Amino acid sequence: MSVQQAASSSLDPSQPFLPAELLDIILKLSFQNPKATLINIALVCWAFHDIIYPALHASLVLNTWRASKSFCARMHAPETGNDFLTFISSSVRVLRVEFVEDCIDLLNACPLVTALWMPDGLDMRYTFNRSLTRLSVATLNRDTMEDLPKTITHLEVRNVYGMRTELIDLASATEHLPLLTHFAMRTLEGPSAISQFASSASIFPVSMPQTVQCIVLCIDGLAAPGRTDWDTPGEAISAVADPRVVFMALNVEFKKVKGILTYPEMHWPSEDWIAGWAEDNDMWTFAERALAQKGWFVAPL
Repeated sequence: MSVQQAASSSLDPSQPFLPAELLDIILKLSFQNPKATLINIALVCWAFHDIIYPALHASLVLNTWRASKSFCARMHAPETGNDFLTFISSSVRVLRVEFVEDCIDLLNACPLVTALWMPDGLDMRYTFNRSLTRLSVATLNRDTMEDLPKTITHLEVRNVYGMRTELIDLASATEHLPLLTHFAMRTLEGPSAISQFASSASIFPVSMPQTVQCIVLCIDGLAAPGRTDWDTPGEAISAVADPRVVFMALNVEFKKVKGILTYPEMHWPSEDWIAGWAEDNDMWTFAERALAQKGWFVAPL
């Protein structure tokens, strides 16, 4: 049901009696609230329910065994299965499931997924023949990158060790993704990876296509440098000439290192935000704002 339909159904006591313009403003503001609040709003009337409930399932994140198994069981339950399966197949656009078997089950059920967080061990063939625009993978190399959907605009590789040869291989392989504009690499190596990443970043201007406008190098290691060793990695970062590069860190202690952005604490440790799926307030927009402050503006798609 559209906002206009909801507003025009004023003769039905189950529908809200509000002008379409005002209802539109209310619903847009409501989507800035946590899911629990949205569920309460959806209970106000059937009109709100029909608009909000599908949107609540547009992003499906199942990162615990219990949540994953429970959701898949409901999807196949005789009493709810068909209706629920039809509903999620038309609603889910963003999918993150930690367990390979359940991820395959949901990918088969949800053909409209455009953003996918792939669990480690999921075969890359499950990305074939899909119009994916955002993809997060555990590992990647030149051969597997050639097989990725050509529609990808945002790509994240989660387990990168920061070796120069590895970065060169990944950077040059991005030429196989003609629409790629945002590329992120994450490492668990901690402080030792900062200088290594920074020194290797010199290869990006020649190895990575200029169509890639935002390059995020993310340090996920929780161990921060020693109290007296903040300057060395900062100097390495300052030497990076490519204006597209943004350094980020999960540990807020890294904010003491010059040139490193730390995730806003209100989001930590939300993997959904880190993966860049929280519209208008995710890792990518955070990086774009940082680039804009340096005078580098990412062109809209």
